[in-house]
Amino acid sequence: MDDRCPKCSQKKSASAQAACARCGLVFALWNPENAPKVVALDEGAESLWSAAITNWHNVEVHDAFLKYCSVANMLPAAGRRYRERLDERSDDEIALQMQKRVLAMATAAMGANAQKPPEPITRSGVFWVVIVAALSLGIIAAMMFRKK
Repeated sequence: MDDRCPKCSQKKSASAQAACARCGLVFALWNPENAPKVVALDEGAESLWSAAITNWHNVEVHDAFLKYCSVANMLPAAGRRYRERLDERSDDEIALQMQKRVLAMATAAMGANAQKPPEPITRSGVFWVVIVAALSLGIIAAMMFRKK
């Protein structure tokens, strides 16, 4: 594994020993203890991946694999499998298409988990009740204390 980048598994080139040509990781700064744990495929995903390899040009098989990985929170592992395929065959259109789909699915999942900003206080019913009550009290006070 020393001949590959620990982050993206790109084969290290002789000309770029300081940093990875693909992801930019500076090897001298790499600390495996601080790295996130790599998620591996479980048995179900491995089975679906094997089916995808066997029926590579069948998009429905790839869809089933990606759907399973999405539900099981294994999209990074699925993306890694397609990236490895592209490392072997850089002109593989299916692998490129599926890798883009993994990215789109992961991006959509991140957006779905984003928190909505809180509603402005002016949209609250309580705010308007307080405003109307304060206005009413102001009018009453003005009428009671007005000069004759």
